[in-house]
Amino acid sequence: MNSILRSGPYVQSENGIYLCWFLLLGSHCKGRVLPAAPARPSLLVGSQQGEILLTVLCVKCEFVNSSKICETQSRYCATKKGQKCLLWVATSGESLSYGAQACWEHCSNVTTMKGSLKMQLTCCDSHSLCNKL
Repeated sequence: MNSILRSGPYVQSENGIYLCWFLLLGSHCKGRVLPAAPARPSLLVGSQQGEILLTVLCVKCEFVNSSKICETQSRYCATKKGQKCLLWVATSGESLSYGAQACWEHCSNVTTMKGSLKMQLTCCDSHSLCNKL
C-alpha cells in the first residue's frame, strides 16, 4: 500500500479500502472491503436495519496556526451518522489567524465578524478530506 489514509479500523489506499486491526506488535488487514473509488472516495461503513451508512474521511486538527500548520497531532476522523467535516477558520483581513478541523455533528455554515476578525465555519460531506486547508 503506497499512499495510505487511516481512519479507525479502515485503511484507504490506491488499491481500495481495507479493514485492519492495529495491534501493539503490528497490524493485520483482512483484505479489501471496497475497491478504490477516486471519483468519490466515500467509505461504506455498514448498514443498520437496511439503512446504508456512508461516511467521508475528514482532516482532524485541534489547532491550525497562521502558517496552516497543525500544532496538535494531525489525524483523520470518519464521519458518523449526522456528522459532516468541519473547517473552522479565523482570519484577519486576508490572513489566516488560526483554525481547526474535525468531524462535527449538527454542523452549519456560519460566518461572523468581531471587529477585524472574521470567523467562518464551513461544513462539507461532498468528498473525503473536503475540510483540508
